[in-house]
Amino acid sequence: MPPSDFIRVRPWGNVGDRKNDGYLKSERRLFQVYAPNEMEAAKAIAKIDEDFTEALPFWKLHFDNWSFVHNARDGLGPDVTKKLLDLGAQHSRWELIIGVMRY
Repeated sequence: MPPSDFIRVRPWGNVGDRKNDGYLKSERRLFQVYAPNEMEAAKAIAKIDEDFTEALPFWKLHFDNWSFVHNARDGLGPDVTKKLLDLGAQHSRWELIIGVMRY
């Protein structure tokens, strides 16, 4: 990936980052990063709902891939996994790809 391909997005004044933690131009991919010390299903699902729902109207024209980036070394629980799969199914008509990455 060329150095100019990834755009870091940081909170800016009272608008924050508009639910975009980073953007990869070549893949039209928007990243949401969620890295609590201990992941709880209900909080993770609420975070996914909030960030995706708020990112969509502002960034929709610019992304086809949306990635949930997490730090759960042993993987995601079944409820969080189902939420991500359901989100992908809901937006398949738009051909939006929902991805998951661990860092």
